Amino acid sequence: MGQACRMILHYTDTEYEDTVWEVTKREVWMDAKSRNDVSLDFPNLPYWIDGNVKLTQSSAILRHLARKNGLYGLTDANADEIDMLVDTAMDLKLGLIKAVMGNFDNGRDEVIATADAKFLQLSNYLGCKKFLMGNATTVADFALYDALKWHNALDGHLVSKYGNIVEYIDRFENLPRIKAFLKSPKFQQPFFPPFAKWGNGIDNPTTFKCRQVENQGA
Repeated sequence: MGQACRMILHYTDTEYEDTVWEVTKREVWMDAKSRNDVSLDFPNLPYWIDGNVKLTQSSAILRHLARKNGLYGLTDANADEIDMLVDTAMDLKLGLIKAVMGNFDNGRDEVIATADAKFLQLSNYLGCKKFLMGNATTVADFALYDALKWHNALDGHLVSKYGNIVEYIDRFENLPRIKAFLKSPKFQQPFFPPFAKWGNGIDNPTTFKCRQVENQGA
């Protein structure tokens, strides 16, 4: 869940310490998120510490980094719209997460149908814009990227039928700092942990172009 946060940090050339725990070593990362020296109000992974700022919840961390680095639009109206887009991306992610952690064989078709309706809305919203909010990237683009890549790996027809979304993904991935991040060791491959029913790097690792881990730095 920290992938978009990590991507923003790389994009803004922010130096940070990225500590990753193996999800299969539950006792290690459970201890890591509840260490006394960290003192988190709501212990969880990922978490972010920057001076007196101590945050958990990936969406809260993502929004904090975006505000700090000028990726939240120019007006309050922009910010409202960006919040809507970030939450839409989270809905897409959570729908797939719920399926792969449960009865994936029976839930896959429902996930695809729900996502397809959202992608039609997204395609109409994006139109001919370069990025979601226009010519400049915002936190909305970082939030949505993972959701698009997850669903594209699940069923390529979900995305490929919308030419403007395909071009949008390509445009985002070819931003110099994003391109560098995708080639860096920080970019990790499986979407979900090994015990997930899909996207765990075990079923068909060659399809993955996006990675997901739990981490400390973001």
